[in-house]
Amino acid sequence: MIQVIAKGGDFGSAALKAEDDFMLRLEKRVASGATTKPRTPLSKEKHFFVDKTLATFEFLPLLLLMIPSAKVIHIKRDPMDTCWSCFSQHFSMGHEYSQDLNELGSFYKGYFQLMEYYQV
Repeated sequence: MIQVIAKGGDFGSAALKAEDDFMLRLEKRVASGATTKPRTPLSKEKHFFVDKTLATFEFLPLLLLMIPSAKVIHIKRDPMDTCWSCFSQHFSMGHEYSQDLNELGSFYKGYFQLMEYYQV
């Protein structure tokens, strides 16, 4: 979604596509149970999701609307380390921004601003 908006795209269309993509991913993960883990050894009923996908932050507003009581733990890394890690990987698809330093910088700035807004 950040990529579309940064390139002057339509926010509404980007948001709808992001919502569809997010819901499909969430449904698959919940159905498989692969990414849910017990919150504590004593509680088998409370679960959490661990998602290290690069663009997960784009879905934060939608997630918080869907699950207002959701708790978000944001692990921050050094911006240069993060960007270098993305740039040095050769992702097969879906992360084209990571192969251009200018686009990567813009993407990271969007990520940083959104996370600051939500104070996570």
